[in-house]
Amino acid sequence: MKLTIKECYDRIKGADMVLLGMGIDFEPDFKAVLNSNKIYERFKDDIDSLEETDGLWLEYAIYYHELASEENQIINEKLEYINKLVNVIDKKNMFVVSTCALDIIRFSKFNQERVVTPCGTILKMECHLGCKKDVYDSVKHYERLYKKLESMYKDEKFDKTYILQFIPICDKCEASMEPNMLTLVSYSEEGYIESWELYNKWLSGTVNRNLVMLELGVNFDTPTVIRWPFEKIAMINKKSLLVRVNSRFAMLTPEISETAATFTMSSYEFINEISKI
Repeated sequence: MKLTIKECYDRIKGADMVLLGMGIDFEPDFKAVLNSNKIYERFKDDIDSLEETDGLWLEYAIYYHELASEENQIINEKLEYINKLVNVIDKKNMFVVSTCALDIIRFSKFNQERVVTPCGTILKMECHLGCKKDVYDSVKHYERLYKKLESMYKDEKFDKTYILQFIPICDKCEASMEPNMLTLVSYSEEGYIESWELYNKWLSGTVNRNLVMLELGVNFDTPTVIRWPFEKIAMINKKSLLVRVNSRFAMLTPEISETAATFTMSSYEFINEISKI
């Protein structure tokens, strides 16, 4: 199916429900964010010299500070696009599925009760060795670590022994904890399962409804999360529309050619255009 961006806008506005899939386009450059921080710039070599899990904790503490500060230009540029999208889909019965574990979306204007991140999140943590599947809040640990880093920065000295005291450890096996992210050593699905159940309940209500699925920047890293399920819905629900926006992988399967449209462009180009209407 061939559609213009204006026609996509009209379909979204006329839809009963909207399902948004957000991919790699919305993941910030982690290292670029770190390099914009003065403490990381000063202690980068010291952090690199630590054991991998310990070093990651300091890096994510710095990243979280930049995320929560609302002052990081790299992050704010991403948020600006996300919030433009919020305005386009505003007031719709909607759900968001995001594969972005760096979790900028949690600081956007989207209704957070309608967001699920199946690939994990830096905002939660689990045992590095996976001795149990429980997940815990990690934010307070990031904040505490960053305060210690600020103190060392002020003293112009990196104290390895001191800072390692504040790396959280598992209360069962005493291994280091790590962020609850699919890309790391151990990954517990407990971190998102409650939101996933809510999403599936919402999804069951889309049957035979006028549904628009907007898939933005979703590649083949984890196709079972967004890409393939969206295609399956487009195949079954003849009242649905899948809009696939991708600068590299905008292809469609022949089976959904009548219920799907593609745009070979970046998510940012698409959002810029549709937000002008």
